[in-house]
Amino acid sequence: MPRMPKYRMQRARPLTRTEIKSLLENTRGSRYRLMFSVIYGSGLRVSEACALKVSDLDFKNSKLYIRNTKGGRHRESVLSKNVTVELKEYIASRRPGLWLFPSVRNEYETDLLFPEQKNGKPISARSVQREFWLTKNKLGISGTVSVHSLRHSFATHLIEYGMSLFSLQRLLGHQTVGTTIGYLQSIEYPVMPDFSPLDRLP
Repeated sequence: MPRMPKYRMQRARPLTRTEIKSLLENTRGSRYRLMFSVIYGSGLRVSEACALKVSDLDFKNSKLYIRNTKGGRHRESVLSKNVTVELKEYIASRRPGLWLFPSVRNEYETDLLFPEQKNGKPISARSVQREFWLTKNKLGISGTVSVHSLRHSFATHLIEYGMSLFSLQRLLGHQTVGTTIGYLQSIEYPVMPDFSPLDRLP
């Protein structure tokens, strides 16, 4: 029997800065726009963003804590200062309860004068992926692009801004640096010109 070529899933490409700005400006509904901002701003997987709790946000130290990530580990990432004000307003107005992004199907306590949302369930990854797909199609963004492209963009752009590979590995929660390197195949230009360490000796 002839051997069939092994199928390899094509990796989602990162978005350009212009594409991300356009995506955030054209996403319908403040909740999804805020969620895409957090995914890109903190380098989260979509499952991690869905499982965020209000208590995972540390506004004082601009940190975001991710519990029980891939492999059962915990980690922390940076919380964008540009999204902090909007997050605080969202929490104050929506009163999401336990989950930062709860499912819209959650029920409310009916025996209270001002009903509060029950803990219920977090938003589903499928809902987030669907909203991303609708927005990127509306904008005509081409290529293999998914919600995971926001995490790829986080990695690619931080390296282009000069962050070290090992710092990026910690923020992404990768067990090996080789996995992190795989995210960086789409960098379009070097961070700095090539140079010899001999030329920098005092």
